[in-house]
Amino acid sequence: MELTCELSPLVYQALYRTIANQTDVRSAAVARVEQAGGARDTLQDLSHGYQALWQFEVDQALGDPSQLWAMDESHARLATWVLAFLRHRLKRPSEEFSAQVRSIVANEMQKRFRSMTRLEMLQPTVLAWTLGQVRGRLDASLPAIPAIAVPDPDVALAYTGLVVHLLDLQGVGRPWPEVASSATVWRSAGIIDGLNTQKSRLLRPAIEEAMRQATDVIPPAVASRLWDHWADFQKIRNGLTHVWKISNEYSFRDLVARVGEWGDIVLFVRGITYFVFSEVSNSIFEDADFGADRLLDDVLQELSSYS
Repeated sequence: MELTCELSPLVYQALYRTIANQTDVRSAAVARVEQAGGARDTLQDLSHGYQALWQFEVDQALGDPSQLWAMDESHARLATWVLAFLRHRLKRPSEEFSAQVRSIVANEMQKRFRSMTRLEMLQPTVLAWTLGQVRGRLDASLPAIPAIAVPDPDVALAYTGLVVHLLDLQGVGRPWPEVASSATVWRSAGIIDGLNTQKSRLLRPAIEEAMRQATDVIPPAVASRLWDHWADFQKIRNGLTHVWKISNEYSFRDLVARVGEWGDIVLFVRGITYFVFSEVSNSIFEDADFGADRLLDDVLQELSSYS
């Protein structure tokens, strides 16, 4: 199953508006669009274009939010290319930025439709300065798919599989069947291994490398919880994989009841999501073959018909 990031024009209007409202963020974003041949007012053109398109959708919807529609993934790709530069220029996590975007979207929907309906096209997240889309009803922020897949096709497929599996678990009674919930642990460990540039066969060094790679985009409080959790995660993976008990670790019986609920697995799923989104923003930061100039022109051309 292929998952793509398709979000409402309201999300992009909120995103570029949030960029414009912060001097350091705006300065960095202007520098980025200039790399793609844009001008100093290009960000304003994008914001105005998405606002005009959003207004058009609202008018067409006649008060029914189910009549709204999403933009194709090219818009998410362009936004993520801009955001990746902000990561390296601002050197801070993107949670506050993401919360501001989500707040604008929620307030606008309440104003226009008196509705808090959770349409997936209206569920953005900006994690590790990568735009993503939250899928399903498990959590307000997870699972999420990035606008651009990680470069390694095997890791990309494995992460998509994890998200699809989590979405499937939504409809399964709690506690989840043991094999179904154990699969989230095995797949998460596999993704960590796949992201490891040293291709170590040992999980702990791979976790440590992934944490170092994402250290600038994980808030300190979250990072502290993750570091504490990874040692336990490794024991859980071992117990579920080998079944027989390793000295000073968990038995299989100990673990069956410890991975059967969303609350049992949410922390390591959050960690995996940070690792994947961080890999995306790092990979496109200086990708000379990304084609940002053409992408920017195409998006501006599409939006011009609504302005």
